[in-house]
Amino acid sequence: MGFTQLNKKELGKLNGVEIPTYDLNNRRCQILHIGVGNFHRAHQAYYLHDLLQQEDSPWRICGAGLMPQDEHMKKALSGQDYMYTLVSQKSDSEDIRIIGSIRNYIHICTEYSRFIEVFTDDVLKIISLTVTEKGYCNTNDWNLDVEYEGIQHDLHNENAIPKTAIGVLAYGIKLRMLAGASPLTIMSCDNIPGNGEVLKRILLQFVDQKKDADLKDYINRFVKFPSCMVDRITPGTTSDKVKYLENEYGFQDKVPVFSEDYIQWIIEDDFNVERPEWERLGVQIVEDVKPYEIMKTRLLNGGHSALAFPSLLSGFEFVDDAMENQIINKFVESYMNEVKVTLTPINGVDYDAYIQMLLTRFKNPAIKDRVQRLAEDSSSKFVNFIIPALIKLINRDEKTPMIAVVIASWIVYLNDSFSNSEYEVDDPRSEKIRNAASNSLEDCTEFLSLKEIFPDEVLNNQVFKKELNNMINDILNKGIKSVLTCIIEKL
Repeated sequence: MGFTQLNKKELGKLNGVEIPTYDLNNRRCQILHIGVGNFHRAHQAYYLHDLLQQEDSPWRICGAGLMPQDEHMKKALSGQDYMYTLVSQKSDSEDIRIIGSIRNYIHICTEYSRFIEVFTDDVLKIISLTVTEKGYCNTNDWNLDVEYEGIQHDLHNENAIPKTAIGVLAYGIKLRMLAGASPLTIMSCDNIPGNGEVLKRILLQFVDQKKDADLKDYINRFVKFPSCMVDRITPGTTSDKVKYLENEYGFQDKVPVFSEDYIQWIIEDDFNVERPEWERLGVQIVEDVKPYEIMKTRLLNGGHSALAFPSLLSGFEFVDDAMENQIINKFVESYMNEVKVTLTPINGVDYDAYIQMLLTRFKNPAIKDRVQRLAEDSSSKFVNFIIPALIKLINRDEKTPMIAVVIASWIVYLNDSFSNSEYEVDDPRSEKIRNAASNSLEDCTEFLSLKEIFPDEVLNNQVFKKELNNMINDILNKGIKSVLTCIIEKL
């Protein structure tokens, strides 16, 4: 069967699909986005598309990929006139549209000079990023990790193509400064509390390492870093999803995106340039994003990490299947209730209602999010989502059985005796954390001594260490199902 190809020429042949009504020939972009994965395309690019559908404007996105493997996205998008399909799914229905708000894509590794041309173009107003938590090259206290290999490369090879987002920004801003271009706003869209503040601090620390006082002064005067909170569950796209699109709608897209129907974006009102009128779409522009960020990272993102390892040890492949299990479901809810007491009240937000909404979203059977995806990059995720809540609780002498189960499950999962072809460990610190885990089945001290993840106040808390050791022992000897059941029955 022949399928219609996704490109501008064939758009009129698509049936039952929303297509762009705005100008697809405008390729001079006012937004540069680094890290064009599924999430960006289901979130920020979707918001701009929706805004352009209401009223065309000059706003367009130029995507950029920093990693060697991002060349695949470059080829796929350019072959489709930079369009792609977004399918937003509820449990019993779906909404499908062609997104055209990304009008260009640059693979930084192979097109660095083109990237700098866009970066220094006076038309550029906003740079946004979704480079994941590990992309900030940070220590566990959110400062620049100067020992990180990529940072070392970028600090000592100013004339080479940068390997990190931090290096890309530092050298790009410097060239923009030298070109006399207009001010700039840089907006992190990653799951990091205070992400704008964190990005600015780490970037300035990089510049301090370079001893470039002029660049530091320029950044402080002419570059803004608003924080924001973003939310939309967006799993990886499987080959089955690609085939589903072809068979159900009759056209071919090499890089479609499937997401849940829920979406949220809260942005700090701290811009020094004009910006799209996102608030017309329900985006909240607020004075202080931090309480919303902490709510989301500790409950949603932390809830995902809490769900991951008990579910993997229980043999679940998909998140919705795990959440249909009453024991897993109740455990995740209990984890969120344990953590919610660390949150600051937000006017108009009911945390109990928010938790129930999250549980419903996790159970969405249309998404088929893989539990393995939630387990990726967990060393960074634990630093961002779980450890801050743990510190608050142990400093208050509060009990932390749910967090202890999560970390114990992680240690057991990482242990070599449990690892096989189905138990992948996709983490930038994979070797280090697995070695520590293998030596922590009887005494967790070595694992808690991982300075990149655990601060001394966790390592030195004897009550928590004892609780964690007991949890590890129970999981190994009784099994994860028995442990979860026992804990839930005590509530």
